[in-house]
Amino acid sequence: FFSVGVLFNMVAQGETFCISQNTRMLAGASAAVLVLLGASLLSSPTNPSIAAYSPAVSGGLATVAPTSTLYGATRGRVLSRVPSAQRAAPVLEEDIARQRNEDESQPAATASWVANAMTIPAALASLAIVLVAKALRTVTPATKAELTGISTYQPMASDAANVPRNLGANVALGVATAAAIGNATIAQPATALSLPGVPPSNDQVYTDAWTAVANSFIDKSFNGLDWNKIKEDALAKNFQTRDETYDEIRAELKLLGDPFTRLMEPEQYNNIKRRLTGRLTGVGLEIGPVKGESKMVVVDRIRGSPADKAGIEDGEFLLAVDGKPVGQSTQFEIAESLVGNKDTKVTLTMQSRGQDPRDIPLQREQIIFQQVLSGVCEDVSNQEFNGTKIEKLGYIRVPSFNYSTAAEFNKALKEDVQGGAQGIVIDLRNNTGGSLNAAYEMANSVLQQGEIVRVIGADGKVTSAQVRGRAQYPDIPLTLLVNGRTASSSEVLGAALKTAGRAVLAGEQTFGKGQIQDIKTLPDGSALFVTKERYLTPTNQEIDKVGITPTIGVDGGLLDIKKGIPAQPAGFCAAMSKDAPGLFSGPSPPPPTAREELDLAGLSAFA
Repeated sequence: FFSVGVLFNMVAQGETFCISQNTRMLAGASAAVLVLLGASLLSSPTNPSIAAYSPAVSGGLATVAPTSTLYGATRGRVLSRVPSAQRAAPVLEEDIARQRNEDESQPAATASWVANAMTIPAALASLAIVLVAKALRTVTPATKAELTGISTYQPMASDAANVPRNLGANVALGVATAAAIGNATIAQPATALSLPGVPPSNDQVYTDAWTAVANSFIDKSFNGLDWNKIKEDALAKNFQTRDETYDEIRAELKLLGDPFTRLMEPEQYNNIKRRLTGRLTGVGLEIGPVKGESKMVVVDRIRGSPADKAGIEDGEFLLAVDGKPVGQSTQFEIAESLVGNKDTKVTLTMQSRGQDPRDIPLQREQIIFQQVLSGVCEDVSNQEFNGTKIEKLGYIRVPSFNYSTAAEFNKALKEDVQGGAQGIVIDLRNNTGGSLNAAYEMANSVLQQGEIVRVIGADGKVTSAQVRGRAQYPDIPLTLLVNGRTASSSEVLGAALKTAGRAVLAGEQTFGKGQIQDIKTLPDGSALFVTKERYLTPTNQEIDKVGITPTIGVDGGLLDIKKGIPAQPAGFCAAMSKDAPGLFSGPSPPPPTAREELDLAGLSAFA
């Protein structure tokens, strides 16, 4: 914007070609607008590159469309949450709505001191543009006529007199541009200077965490706390280690009374980002801790991954990596040792129940998580919609929402419809959320009109996301299969389809997570998740701590993805061929039970 603004400014002053006075006036106005836009973008906390992650949901969700700024009304970011494994606790799917520009774009103000050096080359570049434009003034009238399409060219009498003034004006604009770029770079979110290769101080990490809460937390009373006094008392402790710093941050966050405002250490945050993108270079395992024991358990493995091809099974124990025992390491620390560069090798010491340990050498590969699984069940019993028996039942398993989920869902939906499905079950059991943008796009695939979600901020202002009205399949009968671990973005999708009368919800009361977290990357690579907003159903009903009530009740044992109805196409279809519960019509749901407690320490990790 700045560069185009400079060029428009030169056009406005007649520096380039022979143009009319009206055109110069228009160019001058455009120059001012473009320069202001450039300034606002450079000075805002938005990182344009973040839009590539999920380019639709930003700002207060005033409009949730690919062209909108859905990370914040004035913050072009994407409402998203981190995908988690099928068996993860509901909190796993982090609401990475408000992905701060420091999340991926910079190592916490590293080398911010270089910013001033940008002023000189930027100014020189601007000067070069001006000189090129000035050189064009020496082109012959005939050539100018050819370039501009003007048959007769009469040099302006004022041209020569205006050269010094115009040149000075553009150089001044170039210097101002460069200074703005330098200042914007220096103004990146890290609040203290961090030189390359020099670890940030404990005070710096603490101060950035405290500031993130001060700026973003939805409860501006901070649960009745004097937040400034807390900072003063904390800094007086003179933290000696990073662990002491983390402990202090966690203790203060606990006082806020919000379990979703929390600290993630670097290893855990790295894992969250891998889940969000759906890609990693590693062995293809999902691992979790074994309470009270120095080993990890394989929660799941990615099909076709090195671990899967080596015959590692769910439920096996990981004892050591490259000969180093797991010991007291967290699952996230172990996951960091399993990921690495493509084609590098790592040896896992594995043990099946009742068997001796064995070493398994693996070669790391680039892995893409397949989020969506689908199929069409041919032999279906006990399923009917509005009195019509369903002979062919489509099944789409969505375990979580990441940046590729919506596209995968649309592909699966198309394949099921083309395969003759007369109704479709979308399986959201244990789906604890992910990218809210993915849920929005999925809703748009089947909803022709209406509202998808409402978001309310700290100021009480409510904004809404509307349906675009270009649904591919607005009529095929739908059922969303849900359970007590269906949470966050999954609940947004469920509430939108249920409110519009577009889908039946079958199962039990969902988890009830209706909050959106802002993410602040701290200077040492850890991150702070801060609850900034909460969302409501299209009819202004609370989701947080309440959940969504299904239309049809299904026995809780059947909703267990390990012991009940399988959460993959072949197993699901086999279950539907027997005396299956009705998923499109059936009994009312049982009364909701208390939602499970959060166990952040027990979350699984991908590697």
